[in-house]
Amino acid sequence: MADSSKDDLARALEAFSAGNAEPATPPASKVIRAQSPLDPTEAPAMPQAAIPAQAAPTESPKPAPRPAIAPQIAVTDRQLALKRTFIPLLLTLGLVFTLGGLVSLAMGQESPIGPALTLPIVMMVLGLLLLGVTVLTMLQVKELLSSRQ
Repeated sequence: MADSSKDDLARALEAFSAGNAEPATPPASKVIRAQSPLDPTEAPAMPQAAIPAQAAPTESPKPAPRPAIAPQIAVTDRQLALKRTFIPLLLTLGLVFTLGGLVSLAMGQESPIGPALTLPIVMMVLGLLLLGVTVLTMLQVKELLSSRQ
């Protein structure tokens, strides 16, 4: 059988080199056909993938309904969260500016700022203003929390 397949290959090569571009068909005895294990006359069935049905191109998906929340409650929650965030920042900056101005005034001529009095005084005033804003923000948060209950 090995000799006949070599002869077939040799003949196909000769035909191709002679300009006959059509490949020679193998004899019917050498054609191998796949057979189904269930029925030799049926072609095997291809498995079908489960593909979800798609909406028509003209249809647009509808947005999911939003939960019913009163707008005032949502705004109050956001205001409360924002003010709670600002309180530590304002308190820290107010203390740093106030204490920085006091230390600079206490050092006098040896201050890194220099002998000028304007910058330490401006720092102290700004620090005291920030502390005042912090106290007002704390009172507003307290009022918002008491109104929620």
